[in-house]
Amino acid sequence: MLVDSLDAGYIHVLFSDGPWRPGPGARAGIIELRAGEQPLPGDTLRLPGFVLVDSPCETCYPTTPVGLAGNTGQTRIVAHFRKEWIVKRTYANRWVLTCLAGVWASPVLGHVQLNYPNGGEQLEVGSVVTVEWQILISHSLLNWDLWYSTTGSNGPWIVVAVDLPPGSGSVGSIHTYEWTVPDTLTSQGRVRVLMDNTGTDYEDISNSDFSILLEVDHDPPSPDPMTFDSLPAPLGTMEMTMTATEATDDSPPIEYMFDFVIGGLGGSDSAWQESTTYVDAGLFPNSNYTYRVKARDGLNPANETDWSDEHEAATEIETPRLLFAIATSSSSIDVVVLDPLTNLTLGSSGVYFDSTTDGGDVGLNEWIQTILDTATGLEPDALYTFRVKARNQDGVETEYGPETSKATLANVPGAPALDALTCDSMDIDLDENGNPSITSFAIQCTATDPSDATWDGMYVDAAGEPTMEPAWQTSSDWGTVTALGLSEATTYAYQVAALNQDGVETEFGPASSAATGVCGACEGDANGDGTVDPLDSGFVLARFGCPVGEGDPSCDEADQNGDGAVDPLDVGFVLARFGPCD
Repeated sequence: MLVDSLDAGYIHVLFSDGPWRPGPGARAGIIELRAGEQPLPGDTLRLPGFVLVDSPCETCYPTTPVGLAGNTGQTRIVAHFRKEWIVKRTYANRWVLTCLAGVWASPVLGHVQLNYPNGGEQLEVGSVVTVEWQILISHSLLNWDLWYSTTGSNGPWIVVAVDLPPGSGSVGSIHTYEWTVPDTLTSQGRVRVLMDNTGTDYEDISNSDFSILLEVDHDPPSPDPMTFDSLPAPLGTMEMTMTATEATDDSPPIEYMFDFVIGGLGGSDSAWQESTTYVDAGLFPNSNYTYRVKARDGLNPANETDWSDEHEAATEIETPRLLFAIATSSSSIDVVVLDPLTNLTLGSSGVYFDSTTDGGDVGLNEWIQTILDTATGLEPDALYTFRVKARNQDGVETEYGPETSKATLANVPGAPALDALTCDSMDIDLDENGNPSITSFAIQCTATDPSDATWDGMYVDAAGEPTMEPAWQTSSDWGTVTALGLSEATTYAYQVAALNQDGVETEFGPASSAATGVCGACEGDANGDGTVDPLDSGFVLARFGCPVGEGDPSCDEADQNGDGAVDPLDVGFVLARFGPCD
């Protein structure tokens, strides 16, 4: 017969060293039923709740004496989980029982976790503390039992509360009990919680000893509120460093916590740490971050200071590394930063462009919140070197980044001078238009009239011959170049372009035109009578100021030196050739 439930309240079991003591592997006792059914020898008795046991039970968990009316000797409570007993024989109104082997094994550790007090705490006599535990693995939960010990993890265990309501049985659920700390001073305090289940029971005990004291230190470290020894400051673009004031307290070790209050992405709190310095990493450039700090002593629970004042600082902005310069004219160069610069328009953020070349920083040398600036008032085809730095919204500056150099554009050349005309050649002199000696030039014949296929659209090479590709030479290399192989009585127009030292070409400047003479004609014979004499001078004088190349042949004939104008130079040209034509 299995007696599964006895309406018995407490069941009194008297362990005996008498003739009924069982063999190894089991425990025997005499049970006195105060109410309920009467088991018979051979029945299996399953006892619910708690059993009061006389005499210590070394394989069980003895507790402190609890006292029971009519009971003598030392009585201890033994928690069990519907243990099964065998009724051996009856004796008056008592029964000799044998506990089945293994019944009195210790409850299994695990599946429940005691959170507080868990070791190291200092509890004050008479104070109310919250004992806390939680479920790690769910079971068919009946109730909870709590004990405490003043002599460490081996007990004896003193009842705090038994048969506490089961509450939530879900994994992770938190359970608490408000315990008034007893008036028993100790440095070896422990708390034990038992998960009383329909099946296997589980328990947990404080990991280490706690203390019960008459009076506990409640004073936080000094200073209180906490202060910063070094305010939060940027440590590069992605880190912020700060140092708390070193605190003092009679209960070391002192620990510090730095709190990220608000600000840019990536900000985080520190853990409690003994170091007074905290570096918050993984932040964003040129972004504001606000922090505060507090301290605590080495007690458990610890005494904490109030938070310090909050302090804000910005991380550093990126150092400009990609500086690009663009020549926009012969007197100006644009400089632009190609790096991303975070939050450039906030607070005191900005960039500062500078030139290390004399005269190159006109229009620069100011903090601006754009990535482009223009250097002005520069010389044509001159090389200038630039650099740039940045600052964050708190005005903290970076170093200058790498330098870059750029030459201004050359000036567009003026119209060339054409002279020393013959029937098949003419001299060309360049107009550099203020360009320096380093500038190169190319000369092109833009038109011929009547058309000369040999020269029309062609460039002049260094020898004065026509070429399909431009020949770039400095002005000193060109000197006065003579265009050769021209056709007689043909008008040629020439123009010039410039090339700066960076290889950037200008547009072609204005063209000049001049006509070759007629081969075999007498130079100076303006009137064509076969003799160079005062009549030719008079022919020229009569046409002073006559527009050359505009349809009046006599004007063209009067321009004896071919400089495009009829003037005293033409008279001198004629006078120098007085005499008969060959």
